[in-house]
Amino acid sequence: MYAIRYTLERQLNGNEKFDEDIYLNDFIKKPWGHEYRVYCDSMYDVWKLRIDPAQTTSMHCHLHKDTVLLCLGGTGTDPAPNVPSVLS
Repeated sequence: MYAIRYTLERQLNGNEKFDEDIYLNDFIKKPWGHEYRVYCDSMYDVWKLRIDPAQTTSMHCHLHKDTVLLCLGGTGTDPAPNVPSVLS
């Protein structure tokens, strides 16, 4: 999460340094699967997450960033309180 926050802060400050963020362009292993940066410019930072079967990740938000999760394949559940839903 530090890498994403650090990148976002630099974008907001107008000093984005894509050449220094090259390590974010590889698969980043996570306990629940992996994530991969698909696209990034001064406005957007798009990531593809692979959440392995029977694994979970946190639902969270960032102060200066809109976050959207789209299920591209398979199914999952949204653990939001009092909002039962199945994602597919």
